[in-house]
Amino acid sequence: MCAVLPEGHPLASLDELTLADLADEPWVLAERGSWPPWHREYDEDFRRAD
Repeated sequence: MCAVLPEGHPLASLDELTLADLADEPWVLAERGSWPPWHREYDEDFRRAD
């Protein structure tokens, strides 16, 4: 998973992040129908993180 964070963000200096690290952060995702395989992968990642 790739995360893009603004320069100076407290998490931006970390080499690796988990979904738990990003739990309270805002997310921007493309519309679900724009690329179904990408969304299926994220759906599975989110399920495993619960």
